[in-house]
Amino acid sequence: IAEKAGISTAAVSMILSNSSTHKFSKETIDNVMAIASEYEYKTPRASRGKKKILIVCPFLINPYYAILVQAIEQKAFEAGCLTSVFTTYWRPEREKDIFDLVKQNCYDGIIFTMIPTQSEYAIEIAKTTPIVIIGDRKYDMNLDAVDVDNGYAGRMVAEHLISLGHKNIAYISTEMNSNHSARILRFQGLKEEYERACHDGSVFVYTKETSAEEHKGITDIEYQLGLGMTKKCLEEHPEVTAIVGMNDMISFGIVDALM
Repeated sequence: IAEKAGISTAAVSMILSNSSTHKFSKETIDNVMAIASEYEYKTPRASRGKKKILIVCPFLINPYYAILVQAIEQKAFEAGCLTSVFTTYWRPEREKDIFDLVKQNCYDGIIFTMIPTQSEYAIEIAKTTPIVIIGDRKYDMNLDAVDVDNGYAGRMVAEHLISLGHKNIAYISTEMNSNHSARILRFQGLKEEYERACHDGSVFVYTKETSAEEHKGITDIEYQLGLGMTKKCLEEHPEVTAIVGMNDMISFGIVDALM
């Protein structure tokens, strides 16, 4: 095709995979497509048959991600699609590996079960490969998302605890930074509702940074953090009568510490 079109094989590859087509004139693109049709050539992606979906999650030890991935795979199976699961352990360089795979036409779509830490790669890949994100939507990314309103969830938790008479509570979480907006938004919703409806109450925060190596090497890292931070909280603030866990695994640790 490249020989007949009078351009490089790299240019043909980009045109047929619909990648960086802004670099070529309409005439060149139309010519390549016509020659490809003449030879009945199909790209590797088009000739594979079943569509292949990449499911991205931080890790599978957390029941939330395990259940979410299972549900996605079940729906994909019903639709006749193949799936692969890729774990990042919150490592930014692992996300770059994902986008390199997609550039090779290995996948027809990506589902992120969390917000990508490398948004610039996601935005670039979304130009040619559909991406859907499950989590707090970052509207500046302009990517399709199943939005989870974690701020509202935090307010609901606060309303419930206040109705039960809890004035002094604690919020226990793994690291809270820009890469983990859900944790921050849950806390903000919790704190804002306490400031609004329980003026004489207090919300104490216990959080600890964890590395990608810890997440990969210690399977129950979140449970251990919940356990340890709860013990510390009880020592420092015996007035606390309720504790909010950021997720299930941390909450299991909280329960065991209380027991």
